[in-house]
Amino acid sequence: MEEKNIEQQIIRAAKTVFVEKGFAEACMTEIAQTAGISRPVLNYYFRSKDKLFAAVFADILHDFIPRMKDVVMRTETVDERIADIVDIYFGILRREPLLPLFMSREIHRDAGHLFATLEKLDSWDYIETLKTALRHEMDSGTIRRLPLPYIFYTFYGLVAIPFLTAPLVELFVGDKVDERLMEPWRQHVVEAMHQLLVVDDKSNPLALAQGVEGTHTKKASHARA
Repeated sequence: MEEKNIEQQIIRAAKTVFVEKGFAEACMTEIAQTAGISRPVLNYYFRSKDKLFAAVFADILHDFIPRMKDVVMRTETVDERIADIVDIYFGILRREPLLPLFMSREIHRDAGHLFATLEKLDSWDYIETLKTALRHEMDSGTIRRLPLPYIFYTFYGLVAIPFLTAPLVELFVGDKVDERLMEPWRQHVVEAMHQLLVVDDKSNPLALAQGVEGTHTKKASHARA
């Protein structure tokens, strides 16, 4: 068997074990057994669990970061870029439906370790690029000025929740979480992000709230005068 094939076989096995048990509980011996190889062979390719953990992330994100950077840096309309970003995220989560569960576990277990791993893969550069781009769009008036956590909570909540709650939805609601359900939800995510971000959208609840608050402030100012 070619070395590249063995390496990919190990990464696939490690992904299964890491997702099921998390980094702390994952055992290199179990990963070797899942891959169908001996522990010495595993050690030859990956001498530590940290290196294997990073390799699993690199395998998941190998085309994700470049595609996201490309979308963020393009000069298309906000709506077009929102749709493209949602498509990219849904694409990766369709391939890796347990990724949100794995990420949430690792964030609660040791967020520092998770982000150190992502930093080694140049993911941090993408995150900084995204934050800079969002602030630039706010300054130029292309998107609404909002705290970055609001955007993060809304987007990742909407994207991740169907995958995190799929067993609960199928058990209690009776709907199978498949493409028939996910495609309309993907469109809903695009619309929700449009309502949150696009400046000229009068239906945005935050905009309405800000408008009401502004009205009250003006009335209070006149009353004091």
